[in-house]
Amino acid sequence: MSVKNAVHKTSGYAAAAALSALLVKYPLRKLGMHKANAALMQAHEAASGAYFLAALLHMATSPKTSGCKVASGAAAFAVSVVLIADCHMAKDQTSKMQRHRIYSAALAAAAALHAF
Repeated sequence: MSVKNAVHKTSGYAAAAALSALLVKYPLRKLGMHKANAALMQAHEAASGAYFLAALLHMATSPKTSGCKVASGAAAFAVSVVLIADCHMAKDQTSKMQRHRIYSAALAAAAALHAF
């Protein structure tokens, strides 16, 4: 396996792990696991940054692959950019969190398509 391919695989796994840490936070809160939710909230920005950087590295080292992988990966990254931008620019907290959850669901769907 070449170095580029190894970096591609490793960055993909790192992006998936960081995204998992981001996506599990809301269900934990709904299940009443408040200590776990609080711990993940403290790591939320770091996990978001790790996902973003790992996804960039994953795309930069991508070999030629199927159109579905490219489209779903690009969609996931585009949704994450919109999610982060909206999160930092929105003023109304209630509608911001509703949109945040919708973006997160779209991001999860695109990432799931990309993984399979």
